[in-house]
Amino acid sequence: MFFLFLRLCPWLVAGLAILGSWWQWSVPALYPWPLLLPVSAYLLVGAAFLWRARHWREGLAALFPTFIALLVVGFGHLFVETTGLRVFTTGLFAFLPWFSLELAWFMLYDSAHYPSRAFLRLHMALVPICLWYILATLQEIHVFLPRVASWILVSACVVGVVVLFAGTAHGWREARERRWLWASILIALHLAALMLLLPTTLEVHGALAALLLAAPLRLRHIGRERTVSFSQLWTEGAVLLVVWLMILFTARWG
Repeated sequence: MFFLFLRLCPWLVAGLAILGSWWQWSVPALYPWPLLLPVSAYLLVGAAFLWRARHWREGLAALFPTFIALLVVGFGHLFVETTGLRVFTTGLFAFLPWFSLELAWFMLYDSAHYPSRAFLRLHMALVPICLWYILATLQEIHVFLPRVASWILVSACVVGVVVLFAGTAHGWREARERRWLWASILIALHLAALMLLLPTTLEVHGALAALLLAAPLRLRHIGRERTVSFSQLWTEGAVLLVVWLMILFTARWG
């Protein structure tokens, strides 16, 4: 009975997320209390999943980035005004806990049906989504509280990038993985500096952030697997450079 209840919990949390998001749109003055209800439910269900699991440490590391993403999307509820974006935000707010808990069930209790590297791909996909919501919301906050918005951006970049590198690491026994974790802090500070100093649009900020994060993550993967040929490495580097230059020379500045 306990495991049957756990199997239904992802759907219950998703429904609660839809209800909380709709409640938030209906009564904006209640922010953030309607959104904290599904986030708290995700934490409780995640704890229940880990309670009986043998590999609970791996499960905790896999579920934690989605918790950060839920906080970011909840933060993004502040200044979402158009109907289409509200529908998308509500759907995302419900999909993330459902999908993460479904993957956690297979990883912890039915590993034969767990898709290979599913959580790794999910965590990678969360990066541009979280950055977009953070930047879009902070642009609105910057009008009223410029200094507070700057500090929030720096903190969010550091936490988000460190969680990304930690969530996609293959264990901590190798010194190389620990060095990459420390390097992620420097990458996050570099990213935050570009977001604060470059006078350009939100789309360009998002593209630059994606490139700045994709390059070191790809290098870490190549250093770990050592299965990429030199020709493929040079090709990927050339494509990255061309895209970078296209952004720099075609973007609107100022």
